[in-house]
Amino acid sequence: MKEPVKGKRIISIAGAFIGFCIGAAFATGQEVLQFFTAYGFWGIVGAFLSIGLYVYLCISFLHAGTGMPAGDGNGIFRYYAGETIGRLFEWYSVLFLYIVMIIMLSGAGAVFADYYGLSAIWGRLAMGILAVLAVVFGLKRLVTILAPLGPLVITGCVAVAVLGLWKNGGNLSAAQAFVENTEMVQASGNFWLSGILIVLFVELAYIEEIAFSDVPMLHIAGQLGIPAVAPLFSFILLAGIFSTTAPLLWSVSVRFAKDNSPSFCILSVVLTVIAFFASYMPFQRLVNLVLPSSGYVGMVFMLLMVFRQVSGRDLFSKTQPVEKREERLETAD
Repeated sequence: MKEPVKGKRIISIAGAFIGFCIGAAFATGQEVLQFFTAYGFWGIVGAFLSIGLYVYLCISFLHAGTGMPAGDGNGIFRYYAGETIGRLFEWYSVLFLYIVMIIMLSGAGAVFADYYGLSAIWGRLAMGILAVLAVVFGLKRLVTILAPLGPLVITGCVAVAVLGLWKNGGNLSAAQAFVENTEMVQASGNFWLSGILIVLFVELAYIEEIAFSDVPMLHIAGQLGIPAVAPLFSFILLAGIFSTTAPLLWSVSVRFAKDNSPSFCILSVVLTVIAFFASYMPFQRLVNLVLPSSGYVGMVFMLLMVFRQVSGRDLFSKTQPVEKREERLETAD
């Protein structure tokens, strides 16, 4: 008999999931800057479009996942894309998660360099060590550690955004003209391909100051004139980066070794060392290279999802799904 899921457990898992999704790219404001703010007020349209798509994906994954064995997270790819193509998406996802982990380490280095004035090496090294220590303690403890971090990061980002708009909101009227006359780094050539977040308003208000910043939200926090905000927000940023780095490392390591086994711990350390050296590329450049390209792959997968949901079978299957055949038999009876 299955044990009932307690509300406290649901909140804990939800908090960990939110923290996992946020990461360095959002918490620093770099993702918002490239995917939304760089398009001026058109970025608002892209944000609403992305919110809708994100809700659709989450609902679809949850619905499909209810019929899958526990622990088979990658089964979602085979469910929507078929056995062969699904496996390709599965391996791509592992590679992508590892590359995003590299971005997270680079983001930690950017915070150390931009705010603390230290070498970026120390930020990358500290984040790598913390991630390894968290992962080797196992998934359950990891979820417990990460649960409060997601809401903390969101609260911090919203607080800085609101304070920033209160102080500098009058500059929004000039933001569009600046964007149109400045060659900022953009995630893609079209605003509608960009995709989610409200922080873009405060970035538009400070656009002239943060257009080429690695950590725009931290820069905004430092301009608020409130002494305690920037130091506190720098800690929140690092917490947000950690909340993504550790689960990413766990997700990749567990794909090749049993959780909490000696080989799992060794692999986690090796992967972190490799990621540390790979994270030397500038944070802004890494975000611009990796996240947009993954978006295009995601669009292909989303089309396969829609086909599966409409037809009842994956695109590459020639046979009718079992559930459809059973429905037809019942109707004939």
